[in-house]
Formats: sequence, structure tokens, C-alpha cells
Amino acid sequence: MYSVLITALASGHAKSGALVMLAFGLGTLPNLLAIGLFWESLKRWVQSPYVRRVAGLLVVCFGVYGLIKVGYTFYINGWTGSCHVSA
Repeated sequence: MYSVLITALASGHAKSGALVMLAFGLGTLPNLLAIGLFWESLKRWVQSPYVRRVAGLLVVCFGVYGLIKVGYTFYINGWTGSCHVSA
């Protein structure tokens, strides 16, 4: 959302900025309405123990993947090749 505000600010004119914000609002309105209409069925689904466990497992897997990727990068490139720091 903040990037859209910066785009509207950088558009140069008040009318252009207003059109950018209007387009953003019209683009996000259908999704917000859909979530509002289907929240009750989504709420039951999201609160089920199975979905919560799978979501937690995904977060852990992404974290482990990130750590492995960083470790592999350091292994291949060394400290100076992995970081943008000149020794």
C-alpha cells in the first residue's frame, strides 16, 4: 500500500495521484469484499488443527531452507564472496 502512496505522490499532479489511488482502491475492493463475505467459512478452515500444523510446518521448512541456502552460499563463496564487504 505504501508503494502506491509513493507512486501517487510522485505522479506530479493531484489529479494523477487521485487516479492512481482510485485505481488501487478499485483493484483491491473485490478481494476485500470476497474475504468479508467468505470469512466465516474461512475462519473455521483456518482454525482447524490440521491447517494450523501444516502452516507451522511450512514456516519451519522455509526457515530451514533459508539457513541451508545461506550456509551453502558461504561454503561455495567464502565470507568475502558472500557478503558485499571488502576485506
